[in-house]
Amino acid sequence: MSVNGPNQERQQVADVVEVLLFDVFGTVVDWRGSLIRQLETLSNLRGWEMDAPSFADQWRSRYGPSMNEVLAGIIPWANLDELHHTSLLALLDEHSIAANPDDIDAMVGFWHRLDAWPEAPSGIRRLKRRFIVGTMSNGNVSLLTDMAKYADLDWDVVLSAELARRYKRDLESYRYNVSLLDRPMAKVMMVAAHPGELDAVADLGMKTAFIYRPSEFGDLGQSLAPDQHVDLACNGIDELATALGV
Repeated sequence: MSVNGPNQERQQVADVVEVLLFDVFGTVVDWRGSLIRQLETLSNLRGWEMDAPSFADQWRSRYGPSMNEVLAGIIPWANLDELHHTSLLALLDEHSIAANPDDIDAMVGFWHRLDAWPEAPSGIRRLKRRFIVGTMSNGNVSLLTDMAKYADLDWDVVLSAELARRYKRDLESYRYNVSLLDRPMAKVMMVAAHPGELDAVADLGMKTAFIYRPSEFGDLGQSLAPDQHVDLACNGIDELATALGV
């Protein structure tokens, strides 16, 4: 997949946009590969019988359902660290892995130390020359701040569902966070590797950029549907910077 749209259309988008907000998990960082690496290191140290790739996938599969319980009011507000902690305890029990409290805290902390996709740090720095560049993530502020330091992600601003106390893709999460920047939706571009999120924010009038990450879920990445419209579709963040003229 390459940058879509004629040069004139891309320039028109670049002339309108003032802010780029990024989904983080999968779009900017390789959450799966990073988790697997850290889980393997800890499990080898502790002598656990753990299939790290499967464990990472199972842990990630509880991410959406736990946030939906918060949105539905089934459980009170909890930030992503707290949700990860709760789902981890259940998963360890199911796998009969006896982890001590320090190990559990360390594993929750793995999400704070995720490796960026190779071109992401340089692409973000390029984009900052012209645009306000920040996060729009379900990660809590402390998680995103730690990750930025670890992965060399030079954000202008860290925005989070935690600030709105509403998880994505609840539209109020986007509305609230964009309002903090005092910019109209039409001047904000959402950048994500997940087509469903881009569909949601397009309804708010935000511009959209799709980043293809073919190995986010192992060998299976998400792709645009043939009839789905986005303003830009790129193979990486450096390519996005080129498309936007920086």
